[in-house]
Amino acid sequence: MRESYTLHRTNNCVVIPIRNGSHLIYNRLLNNPIVLDSDSFAFFMSLTFITFPLTLSEDKHELVIFLIENGYFFKEETDESTILKNSHTKHLSDLSSGKTLVALDLRISEKCNFGCKHCIVGQSEKSKPLMKEQMAIDAVNAFMACSKTGGIDLHFGNAEPFLNFNVLQATYNHLNEHYPDAEKRVSVNTNLSLLNEAKAQFLTQSGITTYVSLDGEKPANDAIRIFKKGGVGTYDVVMEKMSLLEKYGHPIEGISVTATDQNYQFFGPNFIDWCHTRGYTSLGFDFDLINPLSISVDERVEILHSMWIRAEELGMEFFGTWMTPFINITSKSIMQEEYAFCKGIHGRAISIDGDGQIHICGYSDTMLGHFSKLHESIQPGGKLYALVESRLVGNVSHCHGCEIEGACAGQCYATCESSQQKASEQCIFYRKVTKKFLETYAGMEESWHYIIQKGGDNHGFPQAQSSPRCFHAVEASELLLISPWKWMGFSKF
Repeated sequence: MRESYTLHRTNNCVVIPIRNGSHLIYNRLLNNPIVLDSDSFAFFMSLTFITFPLTLSEDKHELVIFLIENGYFFKEETDESTILKNSHTKHLSDLSSGKTLVALDLRISEKCNFGCKHCIVGQSEKSKPLMKEQMAIDAVNAFMACSKTGGIDLHFGNAEPFLNFNVLQATYNHLNEHYPDAEKRVSVNTNLSLLNEAKAQFLTQSGITTYVSLDGEKPANDAIRIFKKGGVGTYDVVMEKMSLLEKYGHPIEGISVTATDQNYQFFGPNFIDWCHTRGYTSLGFDFDLINPLSISVDERVEILHSMWIRAEELGMEFFGTWMTPFINITSKSIMQEEYAFCKGIHGRAISIDGDGQIHICGYSDTMLGHFSKLHESIQPGGKLYALVESRLVGNVSHCHGCEIEGACAGQCYATCESSQQKASEQCIFYRKVTKKFLETYAGMEESWHYIIQKGGDNHGFPQAQSSPRCFHAVEASELLLISPWKWMGFSKF
């Protein structure tokens, strides 16, 4: 006789109406979004518990198995907390052994020739000297000794790294000379204003990926991005330097934009058209993550949504920090892999400042020890270990019960450092923008990533058919979608 046992439905299911009686459901801790039409949704909501062996029709049996496998039903003695605990234990073990460390940010210059009032780095600019060449090289060596990933994603950033370009060159050359077999990716974030022929030639020959901040067309950019000396706008100079890079065969493929109270009115679908006309294939766009904004949360959501729709139409990548919970819901689950809001708080990246102090990113002020003690910092009891553990899904106390707790995972740590009021406002923003994009995306049939089709052998449930789409510049979004009309005989919605 087959064993009899009962499963109970999770209390963490979030439901979003889509259209024609269809609903998107997801587990607020485990994600795993599923779209159900009206009949299958009604069947799901009727199941407060399930008793095995099942006495259901084949179609309903398949649906039940799928729901169980995606974290919607649990045995009485287990729930999401069991899954989270097991995942966290493995991830922290990987962290302490160096298996998670993949990216190193070097703050080779914490100074800038721009005087942008909104800049998180500019607000905390210290009288520190530029990072010395030997410190940069020692930091790379310490990272490579501690990391067990076989590679490095090296980034030069913080304020304006071109103020210390000689150190950038020396560090890049050291990396290639001493770690020839390591998988290497090197990038720099710059305002580009200090670019000259020699720098352009080096960037082209080295293949260093160059990210440029340009806050819109001239009126938008010059409203907030100004030179420290004289206070004049920077647009004309930056555009001239972009042309110089293009002359050397190193064109800028995309830009990063910050919207504030002073320039947000310049952004919308027309700006996407402008970027497309200039040949940009990607656009990173964020509203100010640190300073207060007078523009309402709803207005911000609508601006982002209208720009995203236009970018989709033109085949452009459009992303930002605001998209992180949406990306996590639609592509990640603790049931398959550990993740966090960003690489730094996940223990995959660290940032080293001019004094050799470890931070989780180029914008965080929290010091986690000197890089010479990196190995100790990632061990149980170490500062980096403790910070990562505190921000894993389910471990952030002020997030408990939030509808996007598992997707947002505590939001941007640098924002939380800067202002609790700003962080609280961002919580509302992230919830609203995530819901808006889930509603839109789930309603776009042509954007479905996985359509469940009958056939195959997966505990009685059919295999998924992949149809990859956008967001590869951030992280590929893979919306789990069950389409019951495909195999249960229900009407297509």
